[in-house]
Amino acid sequence: MWGGVGVLLNIVILQAVGYGIIYLLALLWNGFNAKQKLCVFLIYGILTCIYVYVYGFDVQCFKYPPTELYFTYGVICTLILYEVLKALCVSLNKESEFAKCILWLSINSFTIYFAHVFIVYFFDYGKILREYWWIQYIILLVGAIGITIVLKWIGDIARNLKMKLKNKRFKICKIVK
Repeated sequence: MWGGVGVLLNIVILQAVGYGIIYLLALLWNGFNAKQKLCVFLIYGILTCIYVYVYGFDVQCFKYPPTELYFTYGVICTLILYEVLKALCVSLNKESEFAKCILWLSINSFTIYFAHVFIVYFFDYGKILREYWWIQYIILLVGAIGITIVLKWIGDIARNLKMKLKNKRFKICKIVK
């Protein structure tokens, strides 16, 4: 009996609450003043340090299903990246190549994520390059972004072709009438 209740509690309730807190934090973040942001950062930083001290630092072990360590570590990394990139994009011209790259990466982050999952599961290169994690990272990063570029390119071709066909059909209908 406790097995089913434990699964329900862990998978449904705890994960929903964990992701719900992260979602709420994301919604409120830009409305926070500097003191509130620092407070949130310190809370998540302290929680991450406690979890790392207690469980060790192997985020992959705590990823599926996501645990407190995975949530707190993810929030800290996201907050740091967000604030650093926001500061860089504000200090640079918004039309700079860097800002355009950040915009492209953020717009395509969902596709990049799924491309990375495909690479991890399809190639399973982790067994081969376990000692050289940085090579794994480069392969994964370049591969996921490369797949995303190809998919965007194919999508652009398909959209252009669809528009051409639609315009031709419209012209034919106009001539027939």
